[in-house]
Amino acid sequence: MREDGWMRCKEGPWGEIEYRFVYLEASTHVIQSIRLPGSETRWEFPGMSPAQVCAFLEKCGVPGEWIAAWSSPGRMAEQGGVTQMLPVNDHVENLSPSVRVEIFRELARHEENPFHFYPVVIAGGDNAGFFRDAGIRGDIVRRLERMCYHRGGAVCFSDVQVLIACAENELEARRFYKLCTRTRAIIARLNVTPATDIAALARYWSVSHRTDDIVPLLQSVAEIPSSLDLIHMLPPLARKCLNSYPSLEMGIRGRMPDCHWTSLNFFNHEPHEIYLDLRLTSSYIEQNFEEAERPWRLGDVFLFVSDDGTQAMHSCVFIADDIVFTKNGGAATRPWTLSRLKDLEEIYQVGTGFQIKPMRRKRALEGADSPTRA
Repeated sequence: MREDGWMRCKEGPWGEIEYRFVYLEASTHVIQSIRLPGSETRWEFPGMSPAQVCAFLEKCGVPGEWIAAWSSPGRMAEQGGVTQMLPVNDHVENLSPSVRVEIFRELARHEENPFHFYPVVIAGGDNAGFFRDAGIRGDIVRRLERMCYHRGGAVCFSDVQVLIACAENELEARRFYKLCTRTRAIIARLNVTPATDIAALARYWSVSHRTDDIVPLLQSVAEIPSSLDLIHMLPPLARKCLNSYPSLEMGIRGRMPDCHWTSLNFFNHEPHEIYLDLRLTSSYIEQNFEEAERPWRLGDVFLFVSDDGTQAMHSCVFIADDIVFTKNGGAATRPWTLSRLKDLEEIYQVGTGFQIKPMRRKRALEGADSPTRA
């Protein structure tokens, strides 16, 4: 990393790329439009009875008197094969790091626990960068840091309800929740000079018949010479979404755009909403994609598949070197970003693990009728 914060990708057919990190937050308008979670912690354990939950917590190292309090009438109930628990906030805040990791690993296996399934992630353990200019009181920052835990190589935070309970009023509660939408993103630029091989660069970035758009742009920049924000090299929809949060209106179809919607719409001018259906998305990938081999190409899709092959945990789109285009989760508080692949690998190291399957659209899809043609 240079003194000015810029880092350089490995050189490849994508050219000479430099990048740095920035932090994004959902807009105040979005936060004001969202129903805040309650201030009481709620955990759900699908497939476990109350007795099994208590045994699990004891095995994790939770003190017996805490378990007794958490399992008292009004704090624990079983419904439809799911045990619901309301642990005491003060106890949750003071869990030891090792106990927190063990409990949250189990909670993260189930979407019924959204703050554990999709935790707040402090990528690279960059606490200083994450809290910089966040407008949060120092005592709250210190309490939040105590509740952080490691999930794989990532530093995470899931106790959003405990944080909400610390607020002095609704305005501060919404500011705390806004903090929880903070996401590290990449700003990248492509350096172009008169010595740059424009033809070779255009071959890489001109996927899906975009040569007529890319070549004049590269030639113009090379004459300066200068650098070009990498956003200009992306297809239209990705260019529109990058570094933004989905509007609440996008949820009118019952689901907000997620990682798979993002990956399969990468080359589209307008999104195909059918990709909101996970079942149809899976069948589309099976029929129209094949496993990719190195070297990776712009637009290759990386599928994060559970080791047992039963769950597509995540997907993202290869851009260059270690940079991918991604949206982590389907919430309105999750932006579209450029990220490092290794940062995503750290986030999804949960449970039994996963494998990454690089996938590429079959050549048959490159014709005029392709739904993924730009």
